[in-house]
Amino acid sequence: MKKRIVITGGPGGGKMTALDLFRRELGDRVSVVPEAATMIFSGSDIEFF
Repeated sequence: MKKRIVITGGPGGGKMTALDLFRRELGDRVSVVPEAATMIFSGSDIEFF
């Protein structure tokens, strides 16, 4: 069974720094998905169902 870990926190909390370290250590086993708020505020084309 695959394990999933969610990294969350406010701006400047070090989330991307932590993710970069995880990627260095674990390589392709780490997937990063942008949070919904980031997608909305950046103007990404997303569909709501």
